[in-house]
Amino acid sequence: LISSSLLACLAQRLVRHICPDCRTDFYPPKNVLKELGLDESKQIRFSRGKGCSSCYDSGFKGRLGIYELLMMQEELQNLILENPSIDALQNYLKSTGTRNLKEYGYEKVMAGLTTIEEVQRVATVES
Repeated sequence: LISSSLLACLAQRLVRHICPDCRTDFYPPKNVLKELGLDESKQIRFSRGKGCSSCYDSGFKGRLGIYELLMMQEELQNLILENPSIDALQNYLKSTGTRNLKEYGYEKVMAGLTTIEEVQRVATVES
């Protein structure tokens, strides 16, 4: 019943925004670059807040949303009717190019808006 009447599903999580007043750049370890699917040989800069009076020494000021939009398609409806495991569902979504919360969050990390730790805190899926 649900798979035939559901058109789309939107997931949202809020992550803390790096304070613009104390933002500093740093080069992450190679294992972090590998996790993000980035070239480990490149010197890619990330950002973090070091803490200041503007953010009460937290390094963060405000929040921003990360989203995951799942558009229902006939093939997905049929898969849902089979009561798939989380892994099977994730594999299907990856094969269709659907971006998940973590991937969208990593875009925000690359843009210097939030940290990897923030994205991992809110976008971890438990099997």
